[in-house]
Amino acid sequence: MKNNAIKYYNMGYNCSACMFKAVEEKYNIHLPKEFENGINLINNGFGFCGMCGVLISAVIILGMILGEEKGRMARMKLFDYFFEKYKYTDCGRISMNSSECSDVISFVCDIIDKIVLEMS
Repeated sequence: MKNNAIKYYNMGYNCSACMFKAVEEKYNIHLPKEFENGINLINNGFGFCGMCGVLISAVIILGMILGEEKGRMARMKLFDYFFEKYKYTDCGRISMNSSECSDVISFVCDIIDKIVLEMS
């Protein structure tokens, strides 16, 4: 998933959209155009450096793949891994600490794959 997400990010897709494009391919999940339009608004901390768009996307992705019940447990694991590495969830602070969005995307994609493998 990570390689496809980075490929789409380098093609100009925003942090959230590249995650969902990669999920479509890896997990064979079709996303309607209306959903794509919505996820395009998540990037850059919702446009004002709020919560990281990659993290928000990851929570939605885990729910799509695992369902609501397992998704809730998966969300906690995701946040544990994310806090351990970045200490914050907001885009502004993560960016201030010189983390490139592509690094965050790569890290979170690896975590998604790990969690899905563990919980499937």
